[in-house]
Amino acid sequence: AIGMMAGELANLSAEVRADMLTTTDGVERLRIVLRELSAVRSLDSAKKLGKSLSLGVDIATTEEGDAAAAGNERGGSSEAATSTSENSLNAKLQAAEDSQKQLRVGTPSLPPWADQIQKGVRVEYFWNEAEGWCAGTVVEEPLKIVDEIVLAIEFDDDGSVHRLPFRGDEKARWRPPLGGGGGGA
Repeated sequence: AIGMMAGELANLSAEVRADMLTTTDGVERLRIVLRELSAVRSLDSAKKLGKSLSLGVDIATTEEGDAAAAGNERGGSSEAATSTSENSLNAKLQAAEDSQKQLRVGTPSLPPWADQIQKGVRVEYFWNEAEGWCAGTVVEEPLKIVDEIVLAIEFDDDGSVHRLPFRGDEKARWRPPLGGGGGGA
């Protein structure tokens, strides 16, 4: 029963839960849960390591210093040291990530994929609430005017052609076609 409860609390996958249900030995069931939790913990550690490398935060010295400080404060408790070390590491990673964020003021820019739009490329445009996303093909070379692109789109549903501006402040109305079908003439 403890293994099943631990599996539910850990939100394990359906395959693992099915494996747990077919296992009649309670100790083996608990081992399954612990094995899965260990994998999740390893993945979390790998993500933190990757993040620390990309942000330039030294995990090794951060964890050692924080663990020693926490251990001294709490009379040497390794669990408390690990928890404090992890909290401190998370705080340092968050601070490093926040310091790299740049506040941008002004006109929003076009998304990177907008530079790849040319005649024959498929795009989707959010027309309105009633019509929703409408797929179409760019039928003329895009016309770039200052900070917008004017696109002539032939829509699939009725074959009509509309010239529509693609601006940074309306970029949420545009997207590449779902499923990654890019096309090109």
